[in-house]
Amino acid sequence: MEKTNLKQQIIKIITFVLLGVVATSLPVAAASPWGAGFHVRANLPENQIDETLSYFDLRMQPLATQQLEVEITNNESTAIIINVAAITASSNHNGIIDYKTPDIQDETLAIPFSSITTVSEPTMIIPANSSKNALFTIVMPENSFDGVILGGLVFTRESEADKPTDSTTINNAFSYVIGVKLSESDVEVVPQFELINVTPNVMNYRPAFTHAIRNSQAVIVKDMTVEISLLDSKNNIYAQLSKEYVDMAPNSTMNLGVFPLNEKIIAGDYTTNVTLKYDDELFKFQTTFTVFDANIAQIEKDSITISETTDNNHFHLIIILLLVIIFCLIYFIIKKNNRQNHHNIDDRKEYIDD
Repeated sequence: MEKTNLKQQIIKIITFVLLGVVATSLPVAAASPWGAGFHVRANLPENQIDETLSYFDLRMQPLATQQLEVEITNNESTAIIINVAAITASSNHNGIIDYKTPDIQDETLAIPFSSITTVSEPTMIIPANSSKNALFTIVMPENSFDGVILGGLVFTRESEADKPTDSTTINNAFSYVIGVKLSESDVEVVPQFELINVTPNVMNYRPAFTHAIRNSQAVIVKDMTVEISLLDSKNNIYAQLSKEYVDMAPNSTMNLGVFPLNEKIIAGDYTTNVTLKYDDELFKFQTTFTVFDANIAQIEKDSITISETTDNNHFHLIIILLLVIIFCLIYFIIKKNNRQNHHNIDDRKEYIDD
């Protein structure tokens, strides 16, 4: 019986410590105490082009004013706070259309969605187990246009961590996005691509050659293939990228990172060749550029490779420390158990002697 209790205690200790190790390796979002707790639904108006869609796809006219409604439903037993915003769509470095990051507007974008859309109530309190409509007012510009205006209506739950405190807190944000596509005609608009520049920098904590690729027309690009081959001064392949299913927002620039094969960028002359395949058409670009010592110094300054290694070392130290704690606890439990056994034996001896 005593051996069974000892075994159970040891198992509990090991389980507890291992759970601690797992917890330290989880991303911040995975540590959330609750889920989104709400959902949203677009109330589609009569000028919705395709009623099977869950987002707004609207046929508009110049100078038209229209109010959009989105129903926010609180699924919880307490009131929640929802922050509401209208964001202009952009293209991110992963080749995905971004509806959530504000203030990214390309110089070719004549009509940003955020500039023609007003949010009636940027911060909304939704009572427990009830629904409330968020209202948006769109005012179209005077001049007509072909193509589309693209944006997103973003609904973010405000957590306790969003409130000012005197200590560092973890912010777990839950958001929903409903897209909005506005058009005035069925005139086909063809994308026009441009390789703006190539810049050596740091992306995702790694040295990279960032290729700024622009779609200068008011048209959504879907399922494009990008091939990039970057050569050094000796015409050796120094970096490569092959990426499929790339999407771009209208009138936007996408910064695609191409990582060196040897994970390093050195000073020197380079040539990059970019091929875009879209709708069975090929768009090819070539440019030469020079990486200077000053660029390398900036990359080394921006890179956090050392701090990443330090973070990894800290994690390893935590694991070692937890293992030490396990062995120490097991040692003390066994020692205590042995001491108790000796006492029990002595007690039995005294009982027999008596």
